[in-house]
Amino acid sequence: TDDDMPGANDTLRYSDSFFDTLTAANLAVAGENVTWDFSHLRPIRQGVKDYERALFTPYAFFFLGFNQYGVEEFESIGFGDFQFEDVYQFYRRNRNDFRAEGIGLRFRGLPIPAYYTDEDEIYQFPLSFGDLNASTYSFQLGLEQLGLVYESVGTRTNEVDSWGTIITPYGTFECIRVIANINSTDSVKVGDFAFGLPNNRIEYKWLAKDRKMPVLEISGNEVA
Repeated sequence: TDDDMPGANDTLRYSDSFFDTLTAANLAVAGENVTWDFSHLRPIRQGVKDYERALFTPYAFFFLGFNQYGVEEFESIGFGDFQFEDVYQFYRRNRNDFRAEGIGLRFRGLPIPAYYTDEDEIYQFPLSFGDLNASTYSFQLGLEQLGLVYESVGTRTNEVDSWGTIITPYGTFECIRVIANINSTDSVKVGDFAFGLPNNRIEYKWLAKDRKMPVLEISGNEVA
């Protein structure tokens, strides 16, 4: 439920690891009352996600909701004239869903908000084994200083295909597994020139009660 999602002032630590043959073998395990053993994973880097109330972020003027909070995803990203700083993703949770609502970033020192015109419902609640749901989303970022517009339009399908026990280097958890298929068209318009590319992403996420974020996530872009 929404009580198992992150909220304002949560500080959540995570580790990144390599994808290997043992991980791939566990990925194929599915069904009811199954066991996934990822105890072999070792961190190659670690980090912290700090969920701040929107009112206490650099973009408080643009994201005013009491249940809204932001996570700094990047201190700096891009290159040359396309350099962005203080990149935040903004979320909201309620009884029905957990969703992404927008992005805040600084470009040449100026704060720029970008909103979902159709918000991305990352999870719909309650979430239980056997659930299958779909939603649409649409996001646009305009950089008038560069005469550039970026847009992403797509669908998200969530399937709770399995439940059981997952073993990780940090503990053993009872969980459900959610497979998210995200199919989008990402397009860029510069002046009168525009082009779009399909982007198909798959996310495997093991969710446990009270953990606030997946106890394990494996994700990547689908090729061919």
